[in-house]
Amino acid sequence: MTRRSSEIYVLLATMLLLLAGVADAHVIKTKWISPTSTTSSEVVTDGNYLYSVTDSGQLTAFDRTTGGKKWTAEIGSRALFSPVAANGVVYVGTDNGVYAFDSNGQPTGNISLVSPVMTPLVYSEGNVIAITKAGEVDVIAAGGQLSKSKLLRTMTLPGETEASTALYSGKLYVFLTDGRMISADPFTGAVVSLYDSGRPVWRSTPVVVNDIVYVGAGRYFMGISTSGGLNLSKEMNGVIYSPVYSNGSFYVGSDDGNLYSLTMDGEMQWAFGTGDAIRSKPLVTENAIYFGSHDKSLYSITSDGKLRWSTLLTDWPSSPIIIEGTLYTACYDGSLTAVSPMGCSISFPEENATVFGRISIAGEGYADAGIKRVELRTVPGDWQAADGTEQWSTTMQVSGFAEGNLGIECRIVDKQGNTEMIPYEEHYYNYVFSEEKLPSINATYPQSVNVKQPIAIQFTDTNGNPLSGITVTAGSAKYNVTESSGTFVYIPQTEGELKLFAEKPNYRTKTLTIAVTKPLIQPIYVVVILIIAAAVAIYMSIKKGRWR
Repeated sequence: MTRRSSEIYVLLATMLLLLAGVADAHVIKTKWISPTSTTSSEVVTDGNYLYSVTDSGQLTAFDRTTGGKKWTAEIGSRALFSPVAANGVVYVGTDNGVYAFDSNGQPTGNISLVSPVMTPLVYSEGNVIAITKAGEVDVIAAGGQLSKSKLLRTMTLPGETEASTALYSGKLYVFLTDGRMISADPFTGAVVSLYDSGRPVWRSTPVVVNDIVYVGAGRYFMGISTSGGLNLSKEMNGVIYSPVYSNGSFYVGSDDGNLYSLTMDGEMQWAFGTGDAIRSKPLVTENAIYFGSHDKSLYSITSDGKLRWSTLLTDWPSSPIIIEGTLYTACYDGSLTAVSPMGCSISFPEENATVFGRISIAGEGYADAGIKRVELRTVPGDWQAADGTEQWSTTMQVSGFAEGNLGIECRIVDKQGNTEMIPYEEHYYNYVFSEEKLPSINATYPQSVNVKQPIAIQFTDTNGNPLSGITVTAGSAKYNVTESSGTFVYIPQTEGELKLFAEKPNYRTKTLTIAVTKPLIQPIYVVVILIIAAAVAIYMSIKKGRWR
């Protein structure tokens, strides 16, 4: 097999992949799933580990690369909302109060509160803030042993609240379940009633933009100024939840199964439909919008509402977070899941194929942030860059391995510099020292033909299956067999012995020898004979008096 023919094949394979539309089949993979028990809260991180708390009160630290559990702490009290990690301590709000654990999962104290914590804990200016269902706001000094002495201040709101709080410019803006908006200053203790929307607000985390607090209030998208004036009230098709703001647009999920994009005036720009309610906050990044639906899928869409990809999970997912290019989400059934929005696959050679020496290899890649490069390596071995991105190819020189299983891995580096997380796409091949051990190319063809007579050649593998992607060399000319049937047609122009060489990466070269001869009776002679025969027939008819 020549280097030139390998390069021609890889180029051909890449073109075929493009024609087949493989670039649209995004290579999205779940990297790992780590089970716990039912959880209603989002996963959080301290930059090193992931933390998730179950509804029954188990706090678990996970290795974000492997999903392995570092430790699990039994709290013994129901916990429905996300913990907060700060300065090496993880704080959890529960039905009985706030609990603290160090980086090894050892308890470092707790504080009992008057009613269940019903909002994700807030960390601000060295303090942890807990808000209970009864409307008690407790400001706790972070760090050290957690005890009542750490309780700096308690404020009382004029009603119940549930997961509807935003921190903005040092103040808390809290919506009560009856729709009233309250401001609470953690440092002065001031509590001010700002506006009564008259509409229920439940588990809708507000977002504050330019001193306007935007929230989902039942079927209404509302904007209320931080001074207490109504700025916007827009009715939607269904109950909406926690809005997110980015670059002049709001994104909010609804019970009607749509993720909506809204203008600053609340006008709909587009709606992306799913199979069930969307109650968690979307994650908006520079390259994609990620969100989960109660149809148990995680979605990636563009800023104009077009689907990039979706992947089915074990249950409906919480709001995802992204760390160094990998998405993490906690499903309601307790499965903590890592999903990579980048990945690659190897399409050639097929897994378990026999390979030798110089291996031509090709495949596909994808990344929401765009691909900077595709890398490959033997296992073990050093990474090397492939040619191309969404459609890539390369030739690997393999040596120093024993005959038998040879593993080859590929991975993506995206344009933001993130490297795809393990495990990588890996294929195993049967590596041999001698080219004679490679599979053969079989061919069915005539042993002799006339000059300018088309030669039909059928290429198959050792199992009789059609074989395409072959380079046929005739003299100085090269031809590519692109038909999936493995059929190739060649027309010889001169007589003599014709030698054709059929090559395909990771196959033995096949030599075809065909005798090309002149026809026994040249076409011009056939015409002359026919004319003479016709003349003789006419003469005989005249002689016998039959010609009129």
